[in-house]
Amino acid sequence: MDHGFITEIKKFVEKNDSWKENIKNLKKNIEGRKDKIYSLSEHMEAIIYSLLSNQRPWRPIEENRNKIDKIFFNYDVEKIKNENPALFVKLLKEIKCANRSINRQMNGLKDIICVLKNIKKEYGEIDNYYNNHPKVKEGYPYYLAKELADRNNKYKLKNMGIALVCEYFKNIGIDTAKPDTHIRRMLGKNILGFSKKESATPEETITYIKEIAEKNNFYQMEVDALLWFYCADGYGQICTKDEPRCSECVIKKYCNKFKTNSN
Repeated sequence: MDHGFITEIKKFVEKNDSWKENIKNLKKNIEGRKDKIYSLSEHMEAIIYSLLSNQRPWRPIEENRNKIDKIFFNYDVEKIKNENPALFVKLLKEIKCANRSINRQMNGLKDIICVLKNIKKEYGEIDNYYNNHPKVKEGYPYYLAKELADRNNKYKLKNMGIALVCEYFKNIGIDTAKPDTHIRRMLGKNILGFSKKESATPEETITYIKEIAEKNNFYQMEVDALLWFYCADGYGQICTKDEPRCSECVIKKYCNKFKTNSN
């Protein structure tokens, strides 16, 4: 499989200074994690932004970060735990940063705080548990994410499926990818052809992104972000599902759909 497409997407993304800076900050997060222990508040911040990203455009969240930080008391976990979840819902709706699951998500914050405290109590620090997990050491944090998303696991993070746990990991500098619908579709048989399915499965997505990253000397999170930027509304908006801008695509020669339509 020719992986040259990721270099072409990187060139495209880096023409935009803000996107370029975003990628740079992701890499800093990963590299800075080696010497950092995240506080309980920082973990909570990462989780809340992951929850807010669920099934909605990201740009309004990004543009309202300061307001969101204030809504959640700058992630003071005791204040969050003691506040009525309905207030969070109301304030997020006022700044148009809610999503269809927002009521469940806000009602589950107390449970998530309890789980994080339990992990910290057992392992000294939450990061000790994550960093020493066998699959994280092997370069597959996705499988720890599966455990934290499993309702039968004592450390289940309430209202967080695998994709949202992966997003949380990315927010704290754990080098992994989120099996987002955009990325799964791009890796599917109709576009880049890594998978034989129309959309790659979450497990396939993680495997392919790790492969692409290793062969191009990228971080997994970097590959994930580049593919996402290329597709997402309000960002690249090139390889979208409904109205792809194929004429502007910089990776046409790698795309099975384009090759088929050209014949």
